[in-house]
Amino acid sequence: MKWTAAQHPLWRWLLWGGTLANVAVLLCAHFLPFTDLPEHVAMISTLRHWNDPAWNLQEYFTLALGQTQYLLYYVAGAALAYPLADAERGNLALLVAIAIAWPFSLKSLLKAARQDERLALFAVPVFWNQSLLIGFFNYLAAIPVVLWALAAVIKQAQSPKWTRALLLALTGVALFYLHLSALVFFLPVAVLCTYVLVPNRSLKQTVSRLVWTLPVGLLSLQWLIASPVTNPSKIGWVKAVEPHWETPWANVRALHFSLLHMWQGPLDGWFFALLIVAGAALQFPPRFRQALTPARRMRWLLAACAGWAAFLYFAMPSTLGWLAHLNGRYAIVTVLFFAACVRPPSGLKGATVMLAVAAIGFASAGNAMRMMHQFEAESVGFDNVLNQAQRGKKLLALIYDESSKSVRFYPYHHFGAYYRVRKGGVAEHSFVDLPQAPVRYRPDRAPPVRPFGWELYPGTFVNAEHGGYFDYILVRGDEGAFQPGSEGPKWRRVAHEGRWTLYAQEPI
Repeated sequence: MKWTAAQHPLWRWLLWGGTLANVAVLLCAHFLPFTDLPEHVAMISTLRHWNDPAWNLQEYFTLALGQTQYLLYYVAGAALAYPLADAERGNLALLVAIAIAWPFSLKSLLKAARQDERLALFAVPVFWNQSLLIGFFNYLAAIPVVLWALAAVIKQAQSPKWTRALLLALTGVALFYLHLSALVFFLPVAVLCTYVLVPNRSLKQTVSRLVWTLPVGLLSLQWLIASPVTNPSKIGWVKAVEPHWETPWANVRALHFSLLHMWQGPLDGWFFALLIVAGAALQFPPRFRQALTPARRMRWLLAACAGWAAFLYFAMPSTLGWLAHLNGRYAIVTVLFFAACVRPPSGLKGATVMLAVAAIGFASAGNAMRMMHQFEAESVGFDNVLNQAQRGKKLLALIYDESSKSVRFYPYHHFGAYYRVRKGGVAEHSFVDLPQAPVRYRPDRAPPVRPFGWELYPGTFVNAEHGGYFDYILVRGDEGAFQPGSEGPKWRRVAHEGRWTLYAQEPI
């Protein structure tokens, strides 16, 4: 068999090589520069140490597990935290699993749809996307589940089995408890694929093959009626929940930023452009007036799925109250499905382009590892400073300097949450205030109420009003950035290293 053939083992090894390169990047650094990561790990750690009295968690929090649609990720992370010794390793194990599942779930869909499985190589560089940078781990975990589930839907439509229907029912519930954005994409395309692929497009057979959607449909209905996300006033949320849409042209310009736009420097832009060129090269020249074979019909079906994802990207609001980057998440799915419906030409041309895609994957992983090491150097001193704080207390983080020379967005924004990850107690600002949080503050033990988004403006901290609640204040910025003033509690500097300083409240 020639190496240019789609079935040659070379392509399987390249897919594994690119995937393991991504995994190596995740394992190479002590701190991963994903903005929301510390908050997710704090939730995992809270569940893991809920019954540990030294962590003082039950003094400040109550569980609200039935009110969060992110439950599966946190429960899985907490379960892994037991054998792996801590929540940070548990979360890292989940990220490694996502990195592995990312391309192989696409490969599974391509196989079910009778497409060229080499196209799964496109998923390797797309793993490094804006959703990963921000830390939308629940959503990223849901994408491989969507791809595997859609492969099962295709098989179920053509050859129904009750065991597969049961598996799909469980998968639908899993998606509900991972991320609703993924479910909004998945259910309509599952219905479409079933209807198109059922023999004679029988409505009765279509309905019978979609019975597995009932459990997730009932859960979604219950969520719409009772969830604090749809009824935030039930938990005391007072900020207006108003949607904001970007213009279509703004969304076009933001497409690159929703995908490969993680690291400082121009390389992400080059990788994105090269992937577009590779996709165009595989599709050119266009092949019209071909017979509608089963494989070609599947390609049109995958193109329809890509079209639905693109519609969601342009139609969804960019923000809705406290929820941000809502539409940008669908850019990732759009690219994956457009890649899946490309038809590589046989022979040397198709093989050469696919080799180039594999090379882009390795190059993007190499750039990511280089930036990870730079970020590690930037974060020096954090561990030593945080270690000076006692367990089970209350800490406030004031991040005066959010900047990074290696990472875009705000990699230090939630670093204060590492206190709750490692020592329990309270760490503010936190996701505990958000309606979808799996834990909530006890009303009599909650920190002082601040306006939504206050953490972006650390200079609004008023010592006399806010300082008395906290035992520690963690600062990132220049020495002297924190100026508590003469009123309110007194603060003593207990540790300083790099850009980090820890202050402890003086006893009265």
